[in-house]
Order: sequence, then C-alpha cells, then structure tokens
Amino acid sequence: MPQNLCRCGPQVLGAANRAVYCSGPLLDAVQRSNMFPDCKTFVDMKSKYPPERLLADYELFRNCRKNDGSLQFLEMFVEKHFLEKGTELEEWTPPDWKSEPPFANRIADPELRRFGVELNALWKVLGRRMKDEVKENPEKYSIVYVPNPVIVPGGRFIEFYYWDSLWIIRGLLHCGMHATARGMIDNFLSIVRQYGFVPNGGRIYYYGRSQPPMLIHMMKAYVDVTLDEKYAMQSLPLLEAEFDNFVEKHQVQVKGRTMYHYQDYSTGPRPESYREDVASAAEFLSEPEKERHYTQLKSACESGMDFSSRWFIARDGTNRGTLKDIQTTSIVPVDLNVILFRSAKILAEFNRKAGHNSKVEEYSDIACGLVKAVRDVLWNEEAGIWLDYDMLNNRPRPYFSASNFSPLWARAFPLVDTDKISRGVMNYIKMHNLDDYPGGVPNTMNRDTGQQWDYPNVWPPMMFMIIDGLHNLGTPEARAMSERWAHRWVKNNYEAYALTGFMFEKYNCEKFGSGGGGGEYQNQTGFGWTNGIILEYLSRYGPELSLQDRSDVHCRSTVGKSATGNLGDCPVTSQSKMITKKNYIITSENNIAVSNRDGPGHCSGPCAQKVVDEASNRMKQSLVSNIVGHPVVASPKRATTISSGRSTIPATGRSTIHKSGRSTITSYPQLEEASTGEYNASVLPREQASAIPYTREQASGIPYTREQSTSPTFSPGRTPIGSAPESRLPTAVETTVFPERYTRTQSAADPYGGKQ
Repeated sequence: MPQNLCRCGPQVLGAANRAVYCSGPLLDAVQRSNMFPDCKTFVDMKSKYPPERLLADYELFRNCRKNDGSLQFLEMFVEKHFLEKGTELEEWTPPDWKSEPPFANRIADPELRRFGVELNALWKVLGRRMKDEVKENPEKYSIVYVPNPVIVPGGRFIEFYYWDSLWIIRGLLHCGMHATARGMIDNFLSIVRQYGFVPNGGRIYYYGRSQPPMLIHMMKAYVDVTLDEKYAMQSLPLLEAEFDNFVEKHQVQVKGRTMYHYQDYSTGPRPESYREDVASAAEFLSEPEKERHYTQLKSACESGMDFSSRWFIARDGTNRGTLKDIQTTSIVPVDLNVILFRSAKILAEFNRKAGHNSKVEEYSDIACGLVKAVRDVLWNEEAGIWLDYDMLNNRPRPYFSASNFSPLWARAFPLVDTDKISRGVMNYIKMHNLDDYPGGVPNTMNRDTGQQWDYPNVWPPMMFMIIDGLHNLGTPEARAMSERWAHRWVKNNYEAYALTGFMFEKYNCEKFGSGGGGGEYQNQTGFGWTNGIILEYLSRYGPELSLQDRSDVHCRSTVGKSATGNLGDCPVTSQSKMITKKNYIITSENNIAVSNRDGPGHCSGPCAQKVVDEASNRMKQSLVSNIVGHPVVASPKRATTISSGRSTIPATGRSTIHKSGRSTITSYPQLEEASTGEYNASVLPREQASAIPYTREQASGIPYTREQSTSPTFSPGRTPIGSAPESRLPTAVETTVFPERYTRTQSAADPYGGKQ
C-alpha cells in the first residue's frame, strides 16, 4: 500500500476505480440486469484493464449499433473485461499455527477436546493472502490492499471485516497465534495511517462507513495476552486518530450530553446490494427522499446489524414496520456508546503507561462523560435495563435487544449501582424468559420482519457480550447465569457442528444446535467470529464442560467480586488506578483476579496429531467450497481437492466434568508501568486526525451524477447473498438447519444492513 508520504492528511479510499465499483452507468447497468444473483459478485471481480480504458470501452459498447441492449450483450462485455471474484486472493496457512491449541489438554471432555482441535484447524481453511498484483495495480480491484495475510469470516465474505476481526483475533490469541493476530492489527493500523479510519470491510465501496470501532479493543486483547506494551505505546497516535475521527463524525447532542450514533457518509445505493436498495427506495418519490433512505440503510450496515427492527421507527413511533421505516441515524444506540466509552478508558490506560498525562486526562474526561450519559439517558429504571433512545420522538425505545446488555460487557455502569442494576437485569431476563431458549438469546423479540438481526436469530458476538457482561456484573446470580449460558452456547455450537460439519454465522434460538435464517442472504458457514468465541470459551471453561452433564447445576461461579475504586462521585467504571480528580464515576474495573491458564501445555503428541490430521483432511474436503463459496486460487504448494464430504463427530467417549479452575483472560489484567512509549514520527500526527476522508463532499467527487452514484455498504460485513449459483451451502443446511418459515426465497441484495 503506498504510504501517505506528504503527511498532509489521510487519502480517500479508492481512486479512479470508484467510477467502476462505486457508481456510474456500468455499475448501474450490470446490477439492474440481474446478471448475478448476488450484487456483491460483480463489485468483487477484478478488472482486466485500468478504469479509464474500461469505461471508455463501455461508452463505445453502449453506443455500438450492434448492441441490442440485451443481457447477452452485456454479459459478453463483462466476460471480456472482468475476471471472476476471488482471483486476487490465495490460500494461506499461518506459520504460527500448531496442530492443537495450547489449552487443548485442559479440556476435560474428550469430544469437546476434539471439537476444539478441529476448530483450530479451521484457521488454515480461512487464511487468505493478497497477491502482489493488488499492491502493484490497485486500480483494477475493489479490494483494499493490506500487507499481511488475514483470517476471513467465510462464505461470501472473502475479505476482512472490521468488527468480525475482534473475535477472530481473540480466538487466535487463545490458540497461541500471536503473530497472525498482530499482523491483522497491523493491517488496520496501516489503513488508519493511510485513510484515517477503518472501513466496514476490505472493499473500496465501503468508503462511506465504518463498523463498531473495535481496533482499540483488539490492541487491548493483544497486549493482555502478550504483555507487549511497547507495541501499544508505539501505536497510540494511530489508535487515537481512529478514535478521534470516529467520534467527530458520529456525535449528537441528547439532553445536554454528547453521545454517538451510526452515520454513513456516502451517496447512492450500496454497490454490493444495489438492486435491493433501489427496490427498497422505489416508493420514495423524490431524489432527496431516496438518498436519505439510502443513508439510513447504510448507517444500519455500519452498526453491523443489517437489518433489524431495532432501526425501524414507524409512523406510530413503534418498531412495527418495514425497511421503508428505517431511521438509523435518529437512534442513539446503547452498544456504540459503551464501545466508545471502553475505548476511551483503554486509551487513557495506554497513555498512562506512556507517561502522557495530558492525554490521560483528556480520554478520562471523555469516558466519564459517556458513562454519565449512558446512566442518565439510556438506563431505564422501569425496564431495569439500558434502552436505545429515539431522537425523533424524544423517548426511550422500550424494545428488547441483545445490545441492551452491552454496558455490562463494557463495564459502563457506576460500581455503586451494581446491586440495583443486578436486580433490574435479572428481572429483565426473567420477564423475557431468556433462560428458556435452548439455542441462545435472540437479538430481538420481533417475529414479524424476517430480517436476519431479528427473532429467532442468535448472533455470536452478542452472546459473547451478554455472557461476559453477566460475569462482569459480579453478583453470584449473574455469574452463575453467565457460566450456565457459556456452557450452553458451547454445547449448542458443538451440536450443530456434529450434525452438519459446519460452524455458522448465526443460530436459531428455538432449536438446540440449529443454524439461523432470514434476511437477504443464506446463513454463512466458516465462521470466523463464531470459531473465535467458542475457542475462547473452550479455553476458559474446558476443565468444567461435559457433554454428559445435561443440567446446569454445576455452573456456579466461585470467582470473587470485582474490585472497587475510590474516585469521588464520577461513576467509577473499571480502573482502580484511575486519577482521583474531578467527578469521575467509578465503574467495575479489571483488577479482577486473573488466572490465565492458557499455558503451553499440550495433550499427548500422537493423539493430538491424529485428531488434527483427520480434522484437516475432512475440513479441507468438506469446507473449502462451502465456507469460501467462491473461486479461490490455491498456492502452488497447497493445491486442494474439493469434495462434498462433511465432518461429523462421534458421540462416544464423553467424560465427566472436572471442577478445576478456568482461565479468565477476558478479565483483562492491569498493564505494568511502562517506561517507554514515545510517539512514532512515522505515523499520522494527531492534529491531522480530524481530516476524515469519508465526507459527502468527497463522495460527490465521482465523475457521475448523484442519481447514478452508489455507496458501499456492509453490515457486520454482510451483503445479500443470492440463493443460487454462488451459494454452495450443502442441502443439509437448507433442509435440516433452517426452520421451515425461514426457507423462503432470499434476495440477492443486501441493503447494507439487512452481523451478520
């Protein structure tokens, strides 16, 4: 990736290739033609020629008298000017991958141990490296060049996605793959250095939006495991630049508090879900109305939850609507504000280690302001939980969402309120009968929309936030439920894997061991964030988990309560070493005892090697085509034979549960004092951080009219997938895993947000 050597501010994501992949008459013609069931296919294809030559050829083609306007003629043009998607990537085996994860020998149940070893083998299946050609001729691709190989989510998502990568990286760290994890973090840092922000995913058509900003959280997870504080100190200018840019472009004022919402800054429909967006906007008569609708769709994609009734504000003010009622930018979301709260806390912590006292105060002030806003605006005493806020109607949105629990995960609540919050949260859980769902907690309770982020779908990152959040709450009842749900979630994923041979992007709350459905594309397999979370829970709970135990009686937490601080009247969050000045609120911080047992221990060599050999062979045969779902050019040394076999796991040899302790790596130990940590002169200066590249003014700099322009979208990295040719999901997934009412025809477009 060419560096921004002039140091005059971030570059714009994409250049002349945006006239091919983001807007213009060629994009419009191909996407409206239904040439590809999934609109993402075309915008992921490599151009054989530079944009100028390609567009000139298209003008000649359009004006040619022999061109009868048929699909056949257009297909001929595309065939002669583009290569199939995926040709810019090659398979890659991480050099730090080992046949079994370090924690494998601590998993008591032999079947779950085997499960963990096979999931560890999937890192090889999902590894991708960009060809040098992308760096040399970036204008021929829509993909964003990054210097290091990555672990991709899987299925139709063949490039990196922003918030997915947090749970992938956490899983890699538990598997001892520190170099691979750092390489992915370095990729994001290089993107921030060049563009000033991290886009939704690794394509230029995501130029107008990001995703839940998790880069700082990735660095924190890496430092907690590796203790490489120097890396964090050296990266501070870029971490701060990304944070400052994001908050500048997303802030709103609510009841006198500075808070944040999701906001896209591109124009037009999403290129990767072009047809879907055009169809969705058809009932709006004026161009400004259509454009506003596109913005709402793409802003929902930035949330990762595309789409969901969570973003619907119908005429009566409820969430009982359709996509035409989407009003994402008018909603202050709980999860985004607590993610930014925790990011500010981490930045204050890193700056304290680096000796940057003024910045410690700056980011501590931001964190304190946010935790007060979350308490005063989002906490709802009557509901006993935090609720999104509707800025159109100036009132809380009284609807269940898994994200309502996210302040527990981020420890964004006053420690002094722990008992009150615990009572409210546990009553909220009982009121919604959440403990009765065998497949996990549904993202919402809205059963009418058919959107993938609504009932009955359960999403791994939200389950992670809920489970870890209940643990952070610290009360015996909350921790007992946290552990019970963690065990249940592992067994649910194991059951689905044992039945189908696949890990899914999302699951069904009503059916134990069943994949989810609904939305704009079929359920995807792979799957990056799912694997990472299960590997972390196997590492943490492995000594206690048993497939033979059918009750939840053994899930009793014996961990001590969270430590408290003494920081005046600011809700003390999670830092016992926070500066004791001003009115800081003490939240629940993380000098919680940590017994990190992810040591280098391994089970016996022959046993482990046999398991991994079998796993690798089965995985390569049954998952390469199904997980990748697109042509992939294999490295010369790693040619792979694709077959239709599927992996199964024997149901024999299960062991009894062991009562030994568990690793609590997610409790984030305090960093040791660092004596080094100067700013690196080669990174983007802070004063230039506000030069955000994704502005409407820049978006309009595409050589086509507003009506023709399109903007990228992506939701938890999701784009619509067509139900047909490109989808290679096995028949078993379609007929056995999906509930009957969710097997309706799926559209090929992904109106950006249709996270998963």
